[in-house]
Amino acid sequence: MSCSECHGAGYFTRGLEYIACTHCGGKGEGLQFGDFTKGSGRTPCTDCKGSGKVTCPHCHGNRKFTCHLCKGTGHVPDPNG
Repeated sequence: MSCSECHGAGYFTRGLEYIACTHCGGKGEGLQFGDFTKGSGRTPCTDCKGSGKVTCPHCHGNRKFTCHLCKGTGHVPDPNG
């Protein structure tokens, strides 16, 4: 029987492909501390490479989340047997 939650797809499409970088707070830059002769300044964030965004760690950028009811199969057992 087709799953009533995901309508047989086995997954839900929702959310965002990218989220704000938690390392730089979505700003895309970090502070670089130098010595007294060079001073300090801002550099691109090493985690997001300056974009301020990273791929969603939960869906890996594809925005698909497995249905909890059918466990991704798209089908549930028929309650009538």
